Amino acid sequence: FICLLGVVSALDPLLVLLVDLLTGNVAKCIVPELATMNSIKNMANECSLDSMRLWFHFKVHEGNGTTGLVMVIAIYLGMMGIFLVGLYTVMLNVHMKGRILDTFRRLTA
Repeated sequence: FICLLGVVSALDPLLVLLVDLLTGNVAKCIVPELATMNSIKNMANECSLDSMRLWFHFKVHEGNGTTGLVMVIAIYLGMMGIFLVGLYTVMLNVHMKGRILDTFRRLTA
C-alpha cells in the first residue's frame, strides 16, 4: 500500500492532466489561432487546467506561451524525479526496517 501511494503521489501531475482530459476541461483552454489579447485573457479566467496556467500568463505578458509550457514540463519532471528518488530511498532503507536492502546484500555477497 505504501509503495502504491508513493507511485501515485509521484505521478500526480500526470494523473491530474488525465482527469482533466477525460472530463473535457481542455476544451475551454484551446485558443484559436487568430485570438485577440482580450479573448485570451477571458479564456485564461475560464480555463481550469493546471498545466496551462503558466502558458496563459506568458502569452498575456510576453506574447509567447512556449516558455510557460517548457517551465511546466521542467517543474513536473523535477517534482516527479524528487518524489521517485524519495520513494526509492524509503522503500529500500526504511520500509520493513530495511529488510529489502538486507536481503539484497545477502543475495549479492
